Amino acid sequence: MFRAICTLLLAVTAASSSAQERNQPVSVEIQGRTYSTGYLQRGTPETGRVFFAPSMRALPDAYDARGDGVVSAIKDQGNCGSCWAFARTKAMEAAVVKAGMSPLDLSEQDTLVNDKTAYGCGGGFMDGAFETKYGQTDEAHCPYKTSDRVACNAAKVVKANKWAMVGASGRAPSVDELKAAIYQYGVLAVTVAAGGDFSPDSEGRITRCSSRSINHMVTLAGWRPAPTGGGVEFLIGNSWGKGWGKDGFAWSKQGCNKLASTAGDAALFFYVEGQGPDPQPAKLELPQQVVITKGHETALQVRTNPAFTYKWSDGTSGSLLWVRPSVETSYTLTATAADGSVTSQAVKVTPK
Repeated sequence: MFRAICTLLLAVTAASSSAQERNQPVSVEIQGRTYSTGYLQRGTPETGRVFFAPSMRALPDAYDARGDGVVSAIKDQGNCGSCWAFARTKAMEAAVVKAGMSPLDLSEQDTLVNDKTAYGCGGGFMDGAFETKYGQTDEAHCPYKTSDRVACNAAKVVKANKWAMVGASGRAPSVDELKAAIYQYGVLAVTVAAGGDFSPDSEGRITRCSSRSINHMVTLAGWRPAPTGGGVEFLIGNSWGKGWGKDGFAWSKQGCNKLASTAGDAALFFYVEGQGPDPQPAKLELPQQVVITKGHETALQVRTNPAFTYKWSDGTSGSLLWVRPSVETSYTLTATAADGSVTSQAVKVTPK
């Protein structure tokens, strides 16, 4: 009995210690200054995600969403691990403008204290469920307090219709997908590894890249050809005040400091009705054709995402289908997301 009680006390103490650690702001030191971060990665980051593949239409060589009025003013999260609330709020504010509504200064405090799946100043996740289910109030009714202990009970002023990740299950988004999503939806909330190398030079560029763990969320709001080395640089908006970078902004390539490059949790956007084409789930990435030996059986399968239900054209449910056709046959897999969005893809099986 005594051993059992001690074991229970140790477990409770460990749980309490873990909870206290979650409630402490996460910070990094860059060039002698301390900045708070706060991004937390889920154990299974793709759970519940809907991935979206933007239409790959012709895009300009450079684009800066600040010129279209969809990028709100830079703010400072202060001594609180609330980067996740700031990045998501910036994406929500852009979605509002893209929907043809007047710009709104939305409340990071609302998300910080009322998203109960997160840990307040102890960190939060790349997840748009709160803003989609409940919405957000504005800054005037719930100003930011650099604390998760100041309540916000004001009525919501806007709610997102959808949220989605850019790319596809099991991989990071491509440069072209990020560009298309920025052009179509305004501002993306993205992850990055913020450490000593996450420091813009005098020209406002981040060129030193580390391999440390992802710990921070920022926004992407544009791109341009990289001045050196080829490729594309993306415009980062941070939540460390205007003293970081050039008035709070900097340029960096995708992948540098793991910017927007992690499978599962890389880039998020919101959709507010009226914001242009309704985003649909990404293609299922089945092969277009599979060749098998006559008389042999083969498995058709895609990586399962819990946010979808799957059904094949022969009536089979699930993401796996075993087939043994005697002649060339097409099979279509349809995936239905939780919000009712449907996408499908056919694969042709040829016996030889």
